[in-house]
Amino acid sequence: MLDVGDPEMKVVDPLHAATRIVPSPAEFLVPVVLLMVLSHFHHHDISYCYWKSSRRLRHVVAGEADMDLLVARKDQHRAEMILSERGFKRFPTVASRDHPPIVSFLGYDEAGGRLIHLHLHFRLIIGERLLKNYCIPWEEAILARAIVHPTVVVRILDPATEALLLIVRACLEMRRSDPITLRDWQETKRKFALDRADLAARRS
Repeated sequence: MLDVGDPEMKVVDPLHAATRIVPSPAEFLVPVVLLMVLSHFHHHDISYCYWKSSRRLRHVVAGEADMDLLVARKDQHRAEMILSERGFKRFPTVASRDHPPIVSFLGYDEAGGRLIHLHLHFRLIIGERLLKNYCIPWEEAILARAIVHPTVVVRILDPATEALLLIVRACLEMRRSDPITLRDWQETKRKFALDRADLAARRS
């Protein structure tokens, strides 16, 4: 088991068997319960990555927003077992919007006094707000290209994959036929514009 109290933590990239050192996640205010889950994922070679915008990553790892993790289907049961062992409980979504390949968990960080909401995605299901009706069969390729964030103990999309997914998501989510998207049209446009600008800035 990884000692999360060490000033440095060795993280093994399960797909590339590359070991790298990252600073202590304590300086990024990562809730202890979430830190333990991510550490166990690395320790047990769970193939996963955070697959949404890296612009919001600091808020996500701080527990201020939901964390969406893409997890290899072969590791589904082990990932869910780790969450259960750390006190997370399955939290079903609204029945009419439920997707079998997406499982939600709630955990409680006693030190920070906040709930941690995780979504495990075993397939890439994307689309409009009310109806996620597109399955993108890129899971294995995305996980194979995932990288360890240089300062936060979590695996993320590599920049090229993030850019590609950003384009695909914008095309499928920016549709006026969805009443929720239409209602929040300007905010949705702003979100994707900020994501593009942040990604461009990091690649320059």
